[in-house]
Amino acid sequence: MRPFYSREFHDLARPHLGWVLEQYNLFDELVPDGDVQTDFAAGTVRRGGYELGTGLLGSYAEDGTWLWGWANPHFEGSPAIAEAERLRDLVAGAGAPEFTEGLVDLNHLPDPRLGSDHLALAAMGVLGARGLVIFNHAGRARTFLVVTDPAVPYARPGARTQESLRTGSLLFGDPAWDGEGGYATVVVLGYLAHHGLTENVGEGEIRGVFDNGNVLTARIGENDTLDGVEVTGPDGGEPLPGPGAAPIGLRRTGAGQQLEPFPAGLLPTVLPRLAHALAQDLALGDHLREAGWTTQEGPAWDADTATLSYETEAEDPGPVVVAGREIGVLDPAAATWEWSDWEGADLLRAAARDGGHPEFAADVVDLSGHRRPGNAVDILTRTAADLGSGRGVVALPVEGGRTRYVAVTDPAVPAAGADLGRVSDVILSAANLLHPVAPREHLRRDMRALARGYFEAFGLPTLNIYGPEALGGLFGLYEARVLFSGDGTIQSVDIGLMGAPR
Repeated sequence: MRPFYSREFHDLARPHLGWVLEQYNLFDELVPDGDVQTDFAAGTVRRGGYELGTGLLGSYAEDGTWLWGWANPHFEGSPAIAEAERLRDLVAGAGAPEFTEGLVDLNHLPDPRLGSDHLALAAMGVLGARGLVIFNHAGRARTFLVVTDPAVPYARPGARTQESLRTGSLLFGDPAWDGEGGYATVVVLGYLAHHGLTENVGEGEIRGVFDNGNVLTARIGENDTLDGVEVTGPDGGEPLPGPGAAPIGLRRTGAGQQLEPFPAGLLPTVLPRLAHALAQDLALGDHLREAGWTTQEGPAWDADTATLSYETEAEDPGPVVVAGREIGVLDPAAATWEWSDWEGADLLRAAARDGGHPEFAADVVDLSGHRRPGNAVDILTRTAADLGSGRGVVALPVEGGRTRYVAVTDPAVPAAGADLGRVSDVILSAANLLHPVAPREHLRRDMRALARGYFEAFGLPTLNIYGPEALGGLFGLYEARVLFSGDGTIQSVDIGLMGAPR
């Protein structure tokens, strides 16, 4: 069995796990989650109505890799990566490749996306940071910032102590190194050392005395497992209330505009169709190349004849011409979407009204208050095309920086078919469009519906035998298994024989 992480990484990370989890939860209570605005030059971030001093730690990419800030060429020489560079210096010589290699491949982990959280928590502990800000920067990718602002207080031992120690003693369990055992002792002792508490190590237990006289007792099993943890008062009774951790002059900036996710009432219409529509885009490209389109230049749109004309290098047979219908026009400067008169668009607008979002059925839709208007339009146009039996979507530049979207309606373009070689690209592309704009409350449910929509659109049987972690679609003897991360999003799509272990 391959270890999840190196021994050296565990040696650096585990002593901090108890207090880091306590601190992470305190930060999220003090600074509410919300839309994030960064100023890397100033070393600040805005979230939940507060402005905080931060440093760029690293980023996680859709391919399951982690890039440390100091290894990102875009930030070379920038003060934004000072904390990442400090971390590199602190662990120099410790021999932990997870910290010393600029690009860390996490694909050997059961959940690479969760592994990025692990790296960030470990780094937070080594740095003694006061919190983490995690946000989506594109597709399913994430950026991680460490909070350095002294206005964020350090957590004090108290109500979170027991839960933090229990979770910390399990979070980085690694069967390859630990077998059936654990690592509770180092977590408890690291917690006491961080808080500067008196420790008393006895047979099968560790005790620590808090500032107010409360006593922490951690029972350690034979295999270094945490068999129990309790906090009592100085006399063994109910614990005394401890001092709070009040923020010290957190800078309020006002809540600012909280951007709306994609309309939830439209998702039942979108999710069964989005991946299928993207598969149809690929089928359109195949048809055009087979017909002689090799220039890769975009087509010309003739509104009078409702046709798209693709130039070819050969004079005979000349341009490839396909019929189409305009879906609408995006004005990114004004963040508006204007619907055109077409059956597919009309069906989607009706679904918007029925789903409780009449504003998306208006002739002109104001997207300025929504997350990533470009993603929203890509989702809307693909769904409209699928509803109207379109054979692909084409985006065309229009004067003034606008973009016209046209649905190909030509029956000469073949309908897409189930393709084992492309299912991964199609489903992951759909997830990349949806993830940045999806409501977070039901992300796993919605991502499963997106994947299931692809399989059902092509009449493929689905396998629901893997629990919440995966969903399978059968291509004869082969299976495309969609794997979901801990936060509910799609992590990857694996191809193999039906039912074979992954």
